[in-house]
Amino acid sequence: MNNRARIFFVVGSAGLAIVGLLHMWGQFGNGDRPFARAAIESAMRAYKIESMGMSFSLMDVTQSWGVSFGILLIYGGVQNLVAVSLLPRSTGLAALAGCSALCAGVLLGLAIAYHIAPPIIIFSVVFLCFAAATVLSVLSSPAGQ
Repeated sequence: MNNRARIFFVVGSAGLAIVGLLHMWGQFGNGDRPFARAAIESAMRAYKIESMGMSFSLMDVTQSWGVSFGILLIYGGVQNLVAVSLLPRSTGLAALAGCSALCAGVLLGLAIAYHIAPPIIIFSVVFLCFAAATVLSVLSSPAGQ
């Protein structure tokens, strides 16, 4: 992998982890909530779901999905950073960068579909970094490999 591809890959990976941190901060560090949001969250807490002998609220489900999403983003970014730091510089990372670009592209598509501006902006940058790393890695690899 050439040096520019590696730099794009590292920036995209760090961006993925940062998005996870920002997601967690947005979910739990909001401070005062507007009245409408507090009312919706209260209704979600009141709506109980009974399943497999357990009872939990719709808010519990929403919070657990949000935490899981943030953790997976952080994990994916850190895992990519560990992988790129452990592999020799001569190793091509086109497949890993391509898979990361695909993942970031799907997340970008979801953000676009649901009209959520902050993830659209951030996932656009992350996707472009992984896409650039993929293209540069493929172009720098010897023919036939």
